Amino acid sequence: MASYIGWGSFGQELFNGSWDRPAPKAAWEKEDAWLREHLGKEAWQAAQNSIINAHYTDPITVGTMWDMVRALGFTGGRVLEPSLGIGNFYGMMPRDLMAQSQLTGIELDPTTGAMAQYLYPDANIQIKGYQDSKTADGFYDLVIGNWPFAKDGPPGDRRYAKLNPSLHDYFFLKALDQTRPGGIVIGVTSAGTMDKKGRATRMELAKKGELLGAFRLPSGAFEKYAGTSVVTDILVFRKREAPLADVTKEPFINLGEHMTPAGSTIHVNEYLLAHPENVLGTLNFGSGSTYGRPSMIVDRPANLQERMGELAARMPSHGYQQLEN
Repeated sequence: MASYIGWGSFGQELFNGSWDRPAPKAAWEKEDAWLREHLGKEAWQAAQNSIINAHYTDPITVGTMWDMVRALGFTGGRVLEPSLGIGNFYGMMPRDLMAQSQLTGIELDPTTGAMAQYLYPDANIQIKGYQDSKTADGFYDLVIGNWPFAKDGPPGDRRYAKLNPSLHDYFFLKALDQTRPGGIVIGVTSAGTMDKKGRATRMELAKKGELLGAFRLPSGAFEKYAGTSVVTDILVFRKREAPLADVTKEPFINLGEHMTPAGSTIHVNEYLLAHPENVLGTLNFGSGSTYGRPSMIVDRPANLQERMGELAARMPSHGYQQLEN
């Protein structure tokens, strides 16, 4: 059960058509029939709705992120993983940190969420969309996870409507609000968070949190687990004591130009251009992206695992601020 990686990789094969009009790809008819029989209509439709963003994180990245959290000085507290899937981050959470923490998880898909509830009975696993989370601001000490990626944010949360954020940006915005001052938000997100032309969401993030680090992963870093070749970033924020009034000079607001080995110019966040060591590979331009057309890619280095192991050492040792007794 703990090895389950979600429906994201199989969406085009198993979840074509509708419940009333099945249209699985050729040679997938038996699997389609088995799922319908065992899931039932409600769970099948929920799985179909989740395939766009049901992508899971590989163990190396999960372990690296926990190493980063420990290096920041986190020793335990209130922890949230929104969109937790079956709970990969909790499954690989260092047991000494887990023993000193209260775990909460939120998962939209009822089948996946039920697995997480079974695997982590002592955690507070809620089956709902993150937009339906009503936890008060300033509650969590740490929010960690791999956010779902989608162009449009969830409906029904008017608080962030003026920004019209993407789904992955929405997760960062809400996570920072729900984290206490001095606490940490660390998440995997699409490269679009840092590289999109529009600055409004980055400016709002800068008001709420101080960027402690941004690290770009190679194209297809999660392809084995998620069936996607999207370029992803690990972003680490510390919640500010008070919102910052002027964020125009923050290091990740603007974009710069970068000439790639392929000979094409791409626009990349200035923070990553100023910290090329934080790009775990070579920024380039070519095919092979999720979007099906040539775009920014990151060529994979031969020593990726070694470079991932170095990320924790780049975290400020007092990045996480403990609550005063």
